[in-house]
Amino acid sequence: VVSTHLQKGLYHDVQRYSFWSSGIRMIFMPNAGIAAFTSWQPTLRKIVRRVGDTSVIITDYTEEAANMGMKELKKTVLREKLADAWEFLEVQVNPYRQPVSCKTSDNA
Repeated sequence: VVSTHLQKGLYHDVQRYSFWSSGIRMIFMPNAGIAAFTSWQPTLRKIVRRVGDTSVIITDYTEEAANMGMKELKKTVLREKLADAWEFLEVQVNPYRQPVSCKTSDNA
């Protein structure tokens, strides 16, 4: 059984304790731009402090942006002194992504 909870607003603005203690199994943040937007910092701190045994999946538009976002998340984990509680996977490129169009290519 899969159930979802949608909340309007930013993760870090959710004040209800029941939301954070309800056994969240996964947080999905599509095309987040963590490294590009400092507004993610309060959210990252809250996720790092509160989620426990939860998978956090973050996507971004490019491999470079994903690697930069990973660095930001790791810095937050280290700052909060919770490195033992986190396991990081390597950034992976989506094999089904839209290929980049190139003017010199014969398929553009």
